Amino acid sequence: MAFFCLSVLMTGCQDPPIHELQKARQAVEHARREGALTFAPDLYSLAESELTIGEEEFHEQSRKMFWARDYSMATRLIMLAQTDAQQALSLAQEEKQKSSMSDRDSPLLLSVHSYLEELRLTNGGLFFKNRERRNGPQAP
Repeated sequence: MAFFCLSVLMTGCQDPPIHELQKARQAVEHARREGALTFAPDLYSLAESELTIGEEEFHEQSRKMFWARDYSMATRLIMLAQTDAQQALSLAQEEKQKSSMSDRDSPLLLSVHSYLEELRLTNGGLFFKNRERRNGPQAP
């Protein structure tokens, strides 16, 4: 009987995972700001759902008497949310980097650049000189 009372008191004395909850919220928000909703929508949505359910479990346990509180499920969900948000952030950053590199090297941009360079060379820069005369010198 004494062992049972001691175990109930020990599980009821868990500290609420307030710090973990704040870190998970920040991780999900950071992932959202960095484009995870666009570039890693499934993983981001999973992190958001885990955070929401973890918060609900946290609040549910907080309403109980102190000896009956068990934050273990809330803590697990919150930690999963943080991990998934960090993975979504990494994926979003990778995809954004790939996207920006492919935009920079797109055939259309390369062909426009080549065409303008050819104009400059074949006309002795006449096109650009005439434009400067009309519009004034271009700022560097």
